[in-house]
Amino acid sequence: MRSRVFFFARPKDRILNIIIDNCVHILELLKNSIIQINKTALIDRFHETETDEELIFQQLYFRING
Repeated sequence: MRSRVFFFARPKDRILNIIIDNCVHILELLKNSIIQINKTALIDRFHETETDEELIFQQLYFRING
């Protein structure tokens, strides 16, 4: 739900009001996109770390038992 940040009474200022409202909406979309990208990067990093730990464990196991 979008809400107007400013309200200008003059007719020519209505255009400015629409532009500001759209900018606020675009900034909100960008903020949500950045949050989603950060979550994805965090999950990817978690899986990468998990894989690295498995590889280290496998290397240790084969050195001890090999």
